Amino acid sequence: VVDGSCKYSPTADECQSAESRTLWSRFDLALVSSPCASPVLFAVLASAAATGSQLLGTLTMVSYALGYTLLIFLASLFTGLAKQSRNLLNHSEGIIRFGSVALILTGVYYLFTGTQWFFGG
Repeated sequence: VVDGSCKYSPTADECQSAESRTLWSRFDLALVSSPCASPVLFAVLASAAATGSQLLGTLTMVSYALGYTLLIFLASLFTGLAKQSRNLLNHSEGIIRFGSVALILTGVYYLFTGTQWFFGG
């Protein structure tokens, strides 16, 4: 492809196929993240409406939008960097173990603090 938009695919058909795969992966991300983000979005909208101030409500919603967008941007950025870095493949086992331990510890923390909150402790 002459314009360089699809530098790894030699033909226009393969380039079109790669672009459509990218589009569908973005669509899949939206479907997967929507059930997780919707309750938080509704809570932000409710708290923005409860303030009674247009300025404070707008700032609340803009803050949520920037935070959510930044999170997705950073996740996609580091995913792209990780795919391009062959050096990380040598350490993939350790990275997976570290991530697993971090997720388990976070879950235990939230379980502990949620249980304390629920029982009033």
